[in-house]
Amino acid sequence: MTGMPCYKTGLYDNRQRIRNKLPDAKIMPKYFSRNEYWSAGSGKLLHCYSATSL
Repeated sequence: MTGMPCYKTGLYDNRQRIRNKLPDAKIMPKYFSRNEYWSAGSGKLLHCYSATSL
């Protein structure tokens, strides 16, 4: 969801939490919602989703 490949982020496993590896990363849904677009999450894209973690 960052647009960066796994070999640059170090995120290879769905059990890894994005905020542990990339605490300051800007993920695409949050970028769009902050720029006046409506965004929503669904499915297994962000396994450990919470509004405060984004």
